[in-house]
Amino acid sequence: YRQTQGNAGDPWLVAYADFSNCFFAGESSGGSIVHYLAARVLGTDWGSIVIRGMLILHVAFSIRDAPRPDRSKTLPILTQMRPETFARLSLPLGSETDISHQFLNPLHREAPAIRDISFPPIIVAVANRDPTSYAAIFYFEAMRRYGKRAELFVTEGEGHLFYSRQPQSEKAELLQQTLVDFIRKHVVHMDSQRPGPVSKL
Repeated sequence: YRQTQGNAGDPWLVAYADFSNCFFAGESSGGSIVHYLAARVLGTDWGSIVIRGMLILHVAFSIRDAPRPDRSKTLPILTQMRPETFARLSLPLGSETDISHQFLNPLHREAPAIRDISFPPIIVAVANRDPTSYAAIFYFEAMRRYGKRAELFVTEGEGHLFYSRQPQSEKAELLQQTLVDFIRKHVVHMDSQRPGPVSKL
């Protein structure tokens, strides 16, 4: 931000960063942070910083209305109990009894209304044997219902954050390439005249 205002900053960022092509990205609980951050800062003025897209991977949402998965089809790397335990530990004091908190549930009545926010294009990546995938898919479907530009990428037969344990696997490389393609599709080059929706901070 300091660089965009003409102030001294990191020399590498000054030389190489393109603040007109920024992306929010996060995995697991970081995916929740991406949505929470975007919902609160998009539309504010941060100089030349432009958010071109959001990448949300294996997000750990807790949406009470979302259909629950068949636990027999999920992988033991992340049981149904553990996400709920982590959710309770991450919430402010006094809210432990309601894991469907606005910090974890983007559709919560106290959360910023999705319909009112001008989100950039979003890609939601899930693994179909991840017990958190049901809420991520529910989130994706809600975004589409509200007219947001959302894509869904599903990895079959894998669990939560599988790519961190199998980074060289074919499925991990396919996910990586999908994310690269998403970024390339939404980056706007300075000499490009192609119009495209953006979200300014």
